[in-house]
This record gives sequence, structure tokens and C-alpha cells, in this order.
Amino acid sequence: METVAPSLSKKQLERLGVGLFMMTVFTAIWVTIAEIAFMSRDHGTTAGAFGIVIIFFIINYIKIMQTAKEVGLASMEADEPVEKSRAKWFYVIFAVEGVAILVIKNILVNKGHDDLFVPFFALIVGLHFFPMAWLLKRPFFYFLGTWMSIMAALGFFLLYKGEPVYLSTGLIGLGCALATTANGIRLIKMGGVAWLGGM
Repeated sequence: METVAPSLSKKQLERLGVGLFMMTVFTAIWVTIAEIAFMSRDHGTTAGAFGIVIIFFIINYIKIMQTAKEVGLASMEADEPVEKSRAKWFYVIFAVEGVAILVIKNILVNKGHDDLFVPFFALIVGLHFFPMAWLLKRPFFYFLGTWMSIMAALGFFLLYKGEPVYLSTGLIGLGCALATTANGIRLIKMGGVAWLGGM
């Protein structure tokens, strides 16, 4: 389990804030995918529950970024060559992920198998966490990658067994939203400024 010192620098807090913002956006995306698939079969339960989570994330994002401003420039470190190298590979991984998603989407549409897109999407997103875990030294990312890959495999299995597309897509969306929620909570705890007791 990753631990962070209680006293964080401006740069560290900003990184946590950016990470939490990304988890907020990704959670919203996966929940939207699930809700569209379920078509109100869950009576809005998924949207309602994760809507609370998203609001909670936004509040904590604001608190973390405000704390980063209060810390001031005195605690900021100069960018090291290692950090610049990591940043470069971070963007490379994201670019490869984006291209892979677009290519898969195009192939599936042309082959008439658009129903397989969400499982492939989850698989690509899940797999991208493995090099990220190594690059950023984030062991928790291995869990995220494994969990999302399992969700993708579940989706493929359900479609193979002839289950309706809404079930496969909805469960993948729900499962991946749970993963991004877990990571968001982890980031909030690492920030140490707005955990449950600070609300």
C-alpha cells in the first residue's frame, strides 16, 4: 500500500488534485455508459449513487487544490530529468491508448460487431494501467488494471453466452466506475486534507 507523508508539497498536492479530477471524469464516463445500457432498468440507482460520489470528488478536488495554493511556492521542487522522462512516457502511453481505442472502434464498426466495443474499451483502459503502474511506481494501478481486464473478460463471456448487450455493457460500466471510485478515494486519503472527517 502506498503511503504519503502528512506534509505534502505544492507539487504533490497538485498531482493528487489532477489525479482526482481525472478519476471524477472517468467515473462519470463509466456511469454514463452503464446508465445508457441499463435504460432505466435500475431505476436510476446507478446514476444516483455515483452522482453522490462525483459530487464528493469535486468537493475534495477543490479542497486539495486550495490547500496546494496555501502551501505556496516555497515547497516547490525543480523538475528533475527523471520527472521529465516520466512525463514524456506518461503522454506516450495515453496516446497509444487513444489510438488503440479509435482503431478498435473503426474495425468493429466496419465488421458489424459494435456490440463488442465496450468490452474492448475496458480491456484497453485496463491494460494501460500496467505500464502506468511501473512508470509512476503506483502498485494500486496493478489492481485497477487487473480489475478492469476482468470486467472486460466478463463482458466478452456474457456476449459469447448470448446474454443481451445491455447486461454486458451495463456491468462493465458499473464495475469500472467502482474501480475509478476506489482510486479516487485513495487519492483523497493520500491528500490528507479532506477525508471524511474533514467534510
